[in-house]
Amino acid sequence: MPMIRPFTEGDTQAVMNLWYDTTVHDQDFIPRASWDAVRPRVAEHYLPASDTWVACDEEGAILGFISLLEDLIGALFVRRACQSRGTEQALIATQQGTVHPVCGGL
Repeated sequence: MPMIRPFTEGDTQAVMNLWYDTTVHDQDFIPRASWDAVRPRVAEHYLPASDTWVACDEEGAILGFISLLEDLIGALFVRRACQSRGTEQALIATQQGTVHPVCGGL
């Protein structure tokens, strides 16, 4: 089970790399240049404006993150190699009671 902790400014590079790698891979129908253009805004505006939590392995490497905008999940990203292994559920579970159940009960 991953350790879940609040995002710190020191996590920015790892979180942004995870966001970028996952986004480019999963949304390959959008040109990479579009994601390159958006990346600075995500790092400089979106992350600071959101309540972000990270999932880490025993060595402290970031496996995934969840970002909340008020009471909604704005982002949920997990390394491809770690998907469907409980990281997503662990991130969501830490936010139960703080997020709005948009698509069923959280």
